[in-house]
Amino acid sequence: MLSRALDDGLNCIHFHKVKQEELCILLRGYHTPEELYALLHYVVGYSAHFKDFVYEYYKGICNVQDFASLANMSVRSFQRKFKAEFKRPAHEWLQERRAERVLHDLRNTNKTFAEIATDHGFSASSYLITFCKRYFGQTPMNLRTHSEAFSPDFSRRSNASSPRRRSEKPSETSANAKNLPKRRAASRTKASENR
Repeated sequence: MLSRALDDGLNCIHFHKVKQEELCILLRGYHTPEELYALLHYVVGYSAHFKDFVYEYYKGICNVQDFASLANMSVRSFQRKFKAEFKRPAHEWLQERRAERVLHDLRNTNKTFAEIATDHGFSASSYLITFCKRYFGQTPMNLRTHSEAFSPDFSRRSNASSPRRRSEKPSETSANAKNLPKRRAASRTKASENR
């Protein structure tokens, strides 16, 4: 199609820009960040040694301390270097990669939850369940059975959309805040009746 368009005289900068954007969309849609890095790291020109190291070993590592130790760096130095290269904190990046791999195994394999938990560094299936509830808001069983209904966007996660803790339930918090004046009024009424 591109050669036909060029033969027809569509050799303008706008056409090339659209095709370049189309290529980027297709690459991002069909390849993981690791695959894209392996394909393009010579063109991009970042510190290849550190990134190569991270992409080579991250699957076997569950926390930043182990990663720093493997790199023969202090934790603080590793975190600084990681943030400079990847533009995000190491812990957050590792958790997202772990979540991607867990989700992939839940959707695309017949492994038991215990096998998936072991493969991804959880000491028990219950920790896998807790991880999925915190990270995806669903149990592993729901993620496996309703895989087409849930599609996380790891590339756009921010601190605001990071996994919620049990104490951070917005529906309960906002409901309690709305009912607070009513509860106060009710307790005053009860107190005055008891006098």
